[in-house]
Amino acid sequence: MFVGVMLGVSSIVAVHQISMRVVAGLEEVTPRYFRSVSHLLEKTDLTMEDYFDLRASWRSGKLPEIVGMMPLIEGQMIVDASSYSIVGLDGLSGVSEVLGLAFLAPGELVVAGQSGYVEGQSIQIGAGEFTIAFSHESVPGGVMLTDIGTAQEVLGWNDNALSRIAVMTRSPPIDLIAWADRLLPGFSAGVVLDEWALPGWRVRSMASELPSLAFARSVLFNLGALGSLALVVAWLLVYQVSVIWLRRRQQTLQRLRQMGVRESELLIGFLVSLLGLGVLASGVGIGVGQLLANLLARSASGYSGAELSMAPDIERWVLIKAVGSAIGVCLVGGWLAFMKESRGSVSVRLQWLLVVILLASCLSGVLISDSLLGGFISIGAASLLVLLGVRPLLEWLRGFSRRLGGGSLLRKVGLRELVWYPGDLAIAVGALALALATSIAIALMVDSFRQDFQQMLDRRLVQDVFVVAEGRDLSELAVQLASRPDVQRVQSYGRIDTRIDGRRVALGYTRFDERESKRYGLDRALGRDECLLSERLARDIGVSAGGSLELDEVEFTIAGIFAGFGDTEPRLLMDQES
Repeated sequence: MFVGVMLGVSSIVAVHQISMRVVAGLEEVTPRYFRSVSHLLEKTDLTMEDYFDLRASWRSGKLPEIVGMMPLIEGQMIVDASSYSIVGLDGLSGVSEVLGLAFLAPGELVVAGQSGYVEGQSIQIGAGEFTIAFSHESVPGGVMLTDIGTAQEVLGWNDNALSRIAVMTRSPPIDLIAWADRLLPGFSAGVVLDEWALPGWRVRSMASELPSLAFARSVLFNLGALGSLALVVAWLLVYQVSVIWLRRRQQTLQRLRQMGVRESELLIGFLVSLLGLGVLASGVGIGVGQLLANLLARSASGYSGAELSMAPDIERWVLIKAVGSAIGVCLVGGWLAFMKESRGSVSVRLQWLLVVILLASCLSGVLISDSLLGGFISIGAASLLVLLGVRPLLEWLRGFSRRLGGGSLLRKVGLRELVWYPGDLAIAVGALALALATSIAIALMVDSFRQDFQQMLDRRLVQDVFVVAEGRDLSELAVQLASRPDVQRVQSYGRIDTRIDGRRVALGYTRFDERESKRYGLDRALGRDECLLSERLARDIGVSAGGSLELDEVEFTIAGIFAGFGDTEPRLLMDQES
């Protein structure tokens, strides 16, 4: 019993600690100016007047769900033969993460710490000259931050133009999910809330803006949900061992009943003994789980030195989960075992009630909710339904035990023992089946990730050598490389940043012959009036393969949809002639 509870707690602690490490790593690569943003508002030909009208409505109390907003300017420019994203923000908008930009002088920029630029350096962008104010590690690579006015000047926009508006919203469901995310990392990925809408605006959640973060949270949710099944297995083991424990103390309990001790007092005494076991198991489980998290982190990083940063320190949420899980498992399992032994058997009506509840959970998870949480509820309920079927199966097999012939007497006795006491063995066999099913589910999920990752590598790294020089004409170099006897194929790629329905889209182009098209799932060359869309772009604008897409008053047929594999922005692919 102790080992089962301890292993269940250690798995919970290890998964939580590893999840917190992953979340912390993702937050580090998330642009700081987006960390408190919940939605992005877009509109065709967005202007400063639109922003001030929206801000006035918010300040007047017409938009109570909004707690803050900030105008954004985003564009691409070539700086020293490299492409940079120019991001303009309003440092006086009230967002604490961008407050420092309010102190920039006109014409000053902030760059990444490893950009190679030094403080006070002057750089030429387009027809203007600008100054590097300072570099900071919080700025993503390939990004230059500045204020709204300077960004408009760098990009050559008029002083009334905007790209979009970032807003921070708050509501009781969002606050509750944020609290649950701290207790169960990745929980937000398992819940689908009603999309927030604002009349006259295109509203995009940050989950669509940062798909890699949303994908990672969904992975954490699945790992945490499957790992929590270890507690179910521990609960079943506690119940089984409690039954055996009560039978060993049956004579003592019977004598206490004859002496006038009430049943409630016997139950409390039994649960108190299990409570001490749960507290001890939770303490050991926390230590083992933390050690396991450190070992997994060490193994994943491929580093064996003592300087490796370990998993995060144990916080209160881990302690709450560990102690609460251990005590809850022991008390619930012990109570069920005591009630069964004191009454002799479980009520048939109670059994049918449990079956109805589990069936309703299965249906509700599938029909009512299309979220990860709904799917996991259905899977968990179905697993428990299978456990309820173990006892009838063992009772059915008991009839065949009489037909065993040949062999030694010990073999016959051993085989008959497996099915002769179905009530005693059903829970243990069910726990073993659930543990095996969980391990298979985790293995299948990991293998699915491996296959997708392998497919991504096969597509993106199909060439042997890459030459990148953004802003320079590589046509002459491509001709020189093609003339070399050791070069079999040269493929040139280009990119244009454009917008579709107000959202920024990366338009990639190359010579899409049959060989190149096969990388994206198309078995023929791409026509001049055709295009390929990433899954994210197709989902955002609501189109599918075979449909049409209009770009700059030219209509293109969507020849296919390809997987983006966590692209940071929507992608549109065309033949270079198009």
